[in-house]
Amino acid sequence: MLYEKLLDHIDRAAEVSEYGDVRKANSSVNAAQAIVVELRNALDHSLNSDISLNLQSLYDFIFQENISFIVDHEIKHLNNVHRVLEPLLHAWRQIPPGSAEQARRDLDTVSQVEPVPAGPEPERKLLSLTA
Repeated sequence: MLYEKLLDHIDRAAEVSEYGDVRKANSSVNAAQAIVVELRNALDHSLNSDISLNLQSLYDFIFQENISFIVDHEIKHLNNVHRVLEPLLHAWRQIPPGSAEQARRDLDTVSQVEPVPAGPEPERKLLSLTA
């Protein structure tokens, strides 16, 4: 839902920007920025750092593009945000409900398994290579 709302704000900013309403465009982009900050803060780097780090990079890119739009009001920045968000939204829609909870339960199960205590170090024998 946050991706959808974020796209709504970006689309609204682009729409009102075309009519020259800088104040409304900036307001929509600022609302989008608040969502980006929340998405970034919600990342859990403990589950799968590759995914969360990649998402963090994407969120940073989106944030920067939004700032660039506020500075120069060039639509290309909003188009860049839209181009990045559309596939993310599509990908999130493909994830079955409850997947995150199942992944967390699986991780908890693995972490609850008690390690086998280490025994004494096995004796190592050196082989002689002389005949």
